[in-house]
Amino acid sequence: MAVLAERHMDRSSGTGIEGMPSPNWFERYSEGRRAEVWRELRQLGVGIRDSGFAAEAQLVCDEMAGRARRNVDVIVERLSDAGYRFHTNDDAQEPVVPHVPPTADAPMLAAWLEEQFGAVPMTLLSWLRIVGDVWLVGTHPEWLTTASADPLVIEIEGSRYSDSPRIY
Repeated sequence: MAVLAERHMDRSSGTGIEGMPSPNWFERYSEGRRAEVWRELRQLGVGIRDSGFAAEAQLVCDEMAGRARRNVDVIVERLSDAGYRFHTNDDAQEPVVPHVPPTADAPMLAAWLEEQFGAVPMTLLSWLRIVGDVWLVGTHPEWLTTASADPLVIEIEGSRYSDSPRIY
């Protein structure tokens, strides 16, 4: 991520695009001051894109997505090891791959989304490019309440549906 930081900002001077002092969001986020950084980013709202610090805000979102991807990998591994079965959310309960990393087309989809809809949340773009599709629907034979759980499902790219035509 440090390479990305250097590409998007002048880290030596600590300034953003408009020459204003950097809020150091990425550095503070990396140090564990995540709640503080997210609070500041939320306060700016969509205005972050015009603040001169959009690139640094995107770095924070990318770091969040990297952390999320590592956590998804751990969750999938631990659930699988415990005997959890990932499957479709229907009576057939066909097995599914719970995590599909982003494809080479993910950046193209991100660009298409912004072209079609305007400003797309930076966190969504980061998830699309770094995490990929997640489908944690499933059951465990010994966990009677898993069928009524509310599992994580985030399918932006729709990788499980490879036979569907791409519109971007």
